[in-house]
Amino acid sequence: MRERFWWAVLSITAGICEECLFRSFLLQYLHSNPWRLGLGLTLAVACVVFALAHLYQGVAAAAVTGLLAILLFILFLGSGSLFLPIIVHAVGDLRVLFLLRLAGASSAEAPAAGN
Repeated sequence: MRERFWWAVLSITAGICEECLFRSFLLQYLHSNPWRLGLGLTLAVACVVFALAHLYQGVAAAAVTGLLAILLFILFLGSGSLFLPIIVHAVGDLRVLFLLRLAGASSAEAPAAGN
């Protein structure tokens, strides 16, 4: 139970911190001085950097994370606020708790070996 609490804390803080860093700071940094990249290139570079930051999850998961970064950028640019991307990011990370609960429930219902 304690691990679930700390996972929830981590999920929420990751949503806040990563969105502030990647969707706000990095977007502004790449789009203005000294880089002055166009918006499309800025988004592409930021998504690749976001994916690379998640390589610890494996190459396939990092690639999916890079694609999800596009959605988060669309939410940020469309809403003009980090609130929506933060919520989506945190809920995406929190889904692991729900999946673990489902896995625990299904294994508890499974008959013991040899029955």
